[in-house]
Amino acid sequence: MTARELARYRVNSISIERVLELEQDETAVRLVDRAASGVSPTYVVDSDLHLDDETAITALVADYLAQAQRMGMVPMTKGRLSALLGAADHDT
Repeated sequence: MTARELARYRVNSISIERVLELEQDETAVRLVDRAASGVSPTYVVDSDLHLDDETAITALVADYLAQAQRMGMVPMTKGRLSALLGAADHDT
C-alpha cells in the first residue's frame, strides 16, 4: 500500500493534529483521516476514489477541512453525526 499526505488540520475539540492521506493498494484508492502521531481512531472518508480525478479529490479534501473547522470536530466522528442530527431537528 502507498500513502500520500494531502493535508493536516487541528480542531478546537481536540489537541491532536490530524492528517488526510490518500491510500492506494491493488484494489482501491481511499481518503483516510488519521492522527499525525500517537493513538487515535483512523476514519475512512471515502473508499471509492479514482486517482485520475484529482479535481474531485481536491474538492473533497477542501470540503472536509471546511467541515472540520466549522463544526470544531473531526467530521467522521459520532459527535459530528449527533451535531448534524441536532441541526436537522432545528430546521423543522
